[in-house]
Amino acid sequence: MLKLDTFTGMHGDCFAFSPDGQRLAFCVQRSLQSATRHTDVFLAGVARSELWWIDLASGQIEEVTAEGDRFAPCWSPDGSMLAFGVATSESVRLSILNVRDGRRLTLTGNLTLRGKRPFDWIDDTQVVCAMVPGGELPRLFDLDRRACRKAPQTWAQLDRLGSSTVSVLGQRDWRAGR
Repeated sequence: MLKLDTFTGMHGDCFAFSPDGQRLAFCVQRSLQSATRHTDVFLAGVARSELWWIDLASGQIEEVTAEGDRFAPCWSPDGSMLAFGVATSESVRLSILNVRDGRRLTLTGNLTLRGKRPFDWIDDTQVVCAMVPGGELPRLFDLDRRACRKAPQTWAQLDRLGSSTVSVLGQRDWRAGR
């Protein structure tokens, strides 16, 4: 199966085995019909994702709940904690679940979402992640939101007869090669 698909999402893997191999955390993407937001294009489906984990010996399955949509599960080296991203319409944050007692900590700052994994474990208790300064939104998050809101106005304006459009050619004639 892994030869057919790597199951790597836009911002992290879609599943992770615990270090002892006894549990599997995995994302389930809901259908587009169930999406609550359609402007989070860059999240590539994360905006409608659930996170679950299963005990492979017993078959017991449990949803990892959080305020928002969950993505990129990543176990701590000792398997006692599960880090994952949580996306809402206003933020993309890191959440850490203590699987032994169910306590969860969610960071208040937004992740930058650079690279294939926006966070990773340094050791059993410390996670490293890049955060957007000053409580701002990640650049791509904000770009998609602004573009989706402004595009219909711009398209309507361009549909009007006689409206001007921008040309990257400037005053030069591209056919003349000058």
